[in-house]
Order: sequence, then structure tokens, then C-alpha cells
Amino acid sequence: MASLHNQAQRDSLARAVRFSMVKPDFVPVSWYKVFGYPTGVGCLIARREALQRLRRPWFAGGSVYLASALAGWCTPAADEARFEDGTLSFLQIPDLEAGLSWINGIGIDLIHQRVMCLTGWLLDRLAALRHRNGEPMARIYAIRTGCFCNPGAVEAAFNLTRADWRRALRGTARTTDQYLELLGMPSGGSLRASLGLASNVDDVERLLAFVQATYRDRVVRPGGLAPRKGC
Repeated sequence: MASLHNQAQRDSLARAVRFSMVKPDFVPVSWYKVFGYPTGVGCLIARREALQRLRRPWFAGGSVYLASALAGWCTPAADEARFEDGTLSFLQIPDLEAGLSWINGIGIDLIHQRVMCLTGWLLDRLAALRHRNGEPMARIYAIRTGCFCNPGAVEAAFNLTRADWRRALRGTARTTDQYLELLGMPSGGSLRASLGLASNVDDVERLLAFVQATYRDRVVRPGGLAPRKGC
């Protein structure tokens, strides 16, 4: 059975976020994900009073006004500058203006409707896929963002408990595969389908064709695989 994780990215792209309702102290934003880039610039939105409560035990270039190696002394930069290590990505920062203008020109409500329609269609089609013996081909763990960077979401998808982890940590596991065995997990990974502004019907069709061609009637044989080096 292929394990599918669908990441709709709806919390950041396809739905307006109302900060006035939740009043967060800090909000990390990956702008490149909003615009559909594979990598790029991001930022941290912070309340000034919350920022003042943070204390850094180290510094790097650009985050201090003055520093002395002999005296073991430094004067941190003010406000957010004391957290900005190194040179800012000045070649990518202008992308924000163009990207936000593009998003505003389309409209967040229209983007939300499009992404949700594509996501619903993909989920329905995945749930309908069957092996020749009638068994389902896909297990959909969750419709949420961040599972691949959020251990808590993965643990929830596999119904892991604190007791499971205590039992595993008392063992002699040293590799990822050994931990998976002690935790009783059938797999340590999944496939993620991320839908966003740039996604279209052809993208969904290609994914469905790939899943069917790769996993239909496939017999899983874990033996012979190289050891996992990480998650």
C-alpha cells in the first residue's frame, strides 16, 4: 500500500490568516512556498515586546555593533538586526513585491477555491484506487501542512504515544530502521502531494498515473534496501 500525505499548503497560501484573532508573538513565513518556488527567502514576523524577551548567547556577522575577541565582549545590534546573521538575501527580497502583487491580483479567495477543488478531487481519486484484489492502494494520513517538518504530525498520523517512545528509547536502537522496528511502524516515510497556486488538473492526473503505475499490485519487500540515514 502506498502511503500518501497530502499537503495543501492552505494555511499560508489558499486561506487568509487573521492575526487579530490568534494574536501570535511570532509567525515564520516561507515566502518562496507562497509563490511556488522550490527555495528562496522567508521572514519572521514578531511583536517587538516579544522580541525584546529573547536573549542570544552568541552572535554572528551583522548582528553586533562592536565586538572584541580579547575582551570577550560585544554590543548587540538593536531590535531585529541582532537576529539577522550574515548578509541578507538582497537579490531575492525584491521577489516579495512582485510575488505579493501577483497574489493580490488573483485574489486569495479564488486561490483558496481552486486549491480546495484540486485537493478534494485528488483525495477522492486516491481513495478510489484499488489493487486487483480489491485492497486500497493508498492510505491518506492527513490533510495538514508541515508533516515533513513536524514530528508531532507524523506521530499523530501513526497513532504513536509517549509509551511507544519510552519503550523504543529504552532499547538498543542506533539507526532509523531500528527505531521504526521498536516503534512498530510499518513505514517511516510517505509521499507528499503539495498543491498550490500553480497546480493544475494535469498535475493531479500525472500524480495519479504515477501512483497507479508504480504501486498497483506491487509486493513490498523491505529486505535488501540500504539503511536509512535519516528521516
